[in-house]
Amino acid sequence: MRKRQKLAEQTQKNLERKRKKCSNEQCTNELIDSDGLLSFSEFFKHKEHVDGLTSRCKKCITQKTSARLCAHYKKNKSNLKYKLHELDKKLRYTYGISLEEYKKLIKQQNNKCAVCGTDITYVEGENRKGYVDHNHTTKKVRGIVCTTCNVALGYFYVDSERTRLLEQAIKYIQNEVLK
Repeated sequence: MRKRQKLAEQTQKNLERKRKKCSNEQCTNELIDSDGLLSFSEFFKHKEHVDGLTSRCKKCITQKTSARLCAHYKKNKSNLKYKLHELDKKLRYTYGISLEEYKKLIKQQNNKCAVCGTDITYVEGENRKGYVDHNHTTKKVRGIVCTTCNVALGYFYVDSERTRLLEQAIKYIQNEVLK
């Protein structure tokens, strides 16, 4: 019982000083003071803990998370099923369409860019050659375009000022061709 009481007293002192010890025995945080304590600012907030902070410091948590993610990536980077899952997840999150809908759009366009007609062929597991073109205001998908058209549309995204610039660019190019 004395040990627990002593620990409670020490914890209370540390709370008053706004300092805390990292629970990681191998903590390498350079901001540790002579008592082995760190400032509260070196910990993430955690509602369920008594002091409202994580038990490990930010540096230790970040190192552990980085190592775990690195191991996960190395394990899965060559796995076709994983690549397809990640692509599907990205398409759903960014554009609100599934991988199947993406493939269907390409097929509807006869495997061609919606703007210039360049061949766009989807090959399982390889990098995409077709980019999802969408309205940035309404988030509605317009079609699949090639890299060049995606960049060009990015420069002339649709709003009244940029549309006018696109029209001027077309006139400029037409005048140049006629000369």
